[in-house]
Amino acid sequence: MKHKSLSISVFLILFFVTQGFTQRPDELFDKGISKYRQKDYRSAVTFLTKALAWDSLYVFAYLNRGMAFAMMHQKDSAIMDYSKAISLNPKYFEAYAYRGLVYSEDHQFGKALADFSNAIELVPRSSMVHFARGAIYEQLQKYDSALIYYSKGIKLNPRVIYAFSRRGMVYMKLHMPKEALHDFTKSIKKNPGDTDVYYMRANAYSDLNQFAKAIPDYTKSIPSARLKSLPYTYRGYAYQKTNQDDLALADYNKAVELSPDFYKPYIYRGRFLRDKKMYAKARGDFFMALEKDSTKRESYQGLGLFYSQLHKYDSSIFYLQKGLALDSMNYRFYDNIGYSYLGQGSYDLAMKNFLSCIRINPANFDAMLGMALSNYYINDKTSSRKYLEKAKIAEPILKKGMKGISQLEKTHFSWSDASKETLKKMFDEFR
Repeated sequence: MKHKSLSISVFLILFFVTQGFTQRPDELFDKGISKYRQKDYRSAVTFLTKALAWDSLYVFAYLNRGMAFAMMHQKDSAIMDYSKAISLNPKYFEAYAYRGLVYSEDHQFGKALADFSNAIELVPRSSMVHFARGAIYEQLQKYDSALIYYSKGIKLNPRVIYAFSRRGMVYMKLHMPKEALHDFTKSIKKNPGDTDVYYMRANAYSDLNQFAKAIPDYTKSIPSARLKSLPYTYRGYAYQKTNQDDLALADYNKAVELSPDFYKPYIYRGRFLRDKKMYAKARGDFFMALEKDSTKRESYQGLGLFYSQLHKYDSSIFYLQKGLALDSMNYRFYDNIGYSYLGQGSYDLAMKNFLSCIRINPANFDAMLGMALSNYYINDKTSSRKYLEKAKIAEPILKKGMKGISQLEKTHFSWSDASKETLKKMFDEFR
């Protein structure tokens, strides 16, 4: 997902600054504050240093000089000034908050969280400190905790301009696109000129299989996109899923033209060409993606699924396992490997991989279908029925039988003709 160019720390500092400084009658201090507001941070430091020479216990001068140092990215000096302010006034909320921001920028997250805890203890209703904690947990990929603190911040102050978009990104990381869509829409209403959020909302629409709604949002995001090949690639996929093949291919070609050294457009175009049975061109794109970046799991996944569709299961498993080695907790690889072993007739290995997928993602209905198929092939009808029923609970559209399978194939899923033939037998037999 895209992030605003303004860093979290700078954004939060600006918020606090707008709340006003504690004014002092001293002329040097006032001049320092004036220079800070003019963004002349070097001069601000000069005047505030003179003020401190006049009064070495001037706690407000330490705080504001620390802020000026922070804006000049002189982190050590900023931390020293904030720490001095805290030593002079252990209940100085702003000093804890600002020092926490500098620690956060310096990736000293433990110290930052400790400072934010102290700040919250002093001012429990500070939305910005809750928001800052959320930002740290987001960077630490502790998305459940990030969601808690972003939500607390929003509850305290829903007017913070980027709050909803950032919480929306966390929802996306937690695979909650419906909630993310709600937040992105709120963010757009607050700031309709932020085209990055249109891109985020388009991704949420795509995850919800609402591809027709995703297309105009991707279009709006293109002019300001820092990597324009991405919205072209994803809009191409949305066109593909809405059966607008000419527009899809045009977008994929444009994405490759814009970023010829970027692996992702080749993968998406390769999938498109594979589905159109243009296998030679598809294979070329998948290998080109691998050549551009051999560290990306998607490149191996593209080749693995390509060979699976050609029933070349040994090659499929080879490339999928290489991708899995790069991302051992990616449940989709286990699912795909399971289906390749299923096609190969290695049912024990298929079930081993399907179960690994389910352990990582207990709601994955596709792996449950794989388990149902595997057990059906070894004539364990009881287990087959059990997993088919579990799949129906995880994905209620499967209660429609093969009609549900057809609907799912219009989204991100596909099954081999042999699997669909067996699924039809199972749906009929296990009514």
